[in-house]
Amino acid sequence: MTDKKRRETSSSQLGRRRKTARAKDQAAYAARREELIAHAAEVFSKEGYDRTTLSDIAERAGTDRASVYYYVSSKEELFQEVCSGMLEQNLAAAEEIAMRDNAPREKLELIIAHHMSTHERGFPQWSVLVQEMRRITGADTTWTRDAVEKMRRYEAIVRSILEDGIADGTIRADVPSRLAMNAIFGMLNWTHRWFRPDGQYNAAQVAAAFAAITLDGLSKDTE
Repeated sequence: MTDKKRRETSSSQLGRRRKTARAKDQAAYAARREELIAHAAEVFSKEGYDRTTLSDIAERAGTDRASVYYYVSSKEELFQEVCSGMLEQNLAAAEEIAMRDNAPREKLELIIAHHMSTHERGFPQWSVLVQEMRRITGADTTWTRDAVEKMRRYEAIVRSILEDGIADGTIRADVPSRLAMNAIFGMLNWTHRWFRPDGQYNAAQVAAAFAAITLDGLSKDTE
């Protein structure tokens, strides 16, 4: 048997074993898989994707490398699971908020608050996503293309809301909407360097401060 055939056979066997494990107790299987994803996020956040191995993640999870393969096929799959949840949550929330009847400033405040809340609840997954942004945007796979598309849609929603504010006269027009959008995401994403759920400030406090700093500066005096 060739090495290639041996690898294909081993992969097929692992796939069948994962399917069998899921069928036996779906709830327990899903819970354990989520635990592995959470442990992977912790290791990725501390060590970075490139320096992390499946053995590191297994050790963090209190198991062995072979057992990890019951739940995921690779380190890359774990990385994708860590990042995908954050992207999907923030995009879904932004899309829902954009459809509301609130004023543009109120919508931006809500998006900023949700973004920080997601960061707090999903810590450290969001930190991993931001830390490894260049790896995601620099690759060309089906998953990375989808991830980049979600990021662009999220940014486009924020920019559209800013433009709505410019159009109705509540947001100043001398700051380009793209520049204002980049400033907002720059503030939010930089929090991966210092924000911790058990830190001096909670997500709501950070979001309120960011909204005041950014939106008060962008607001146009309509009197």
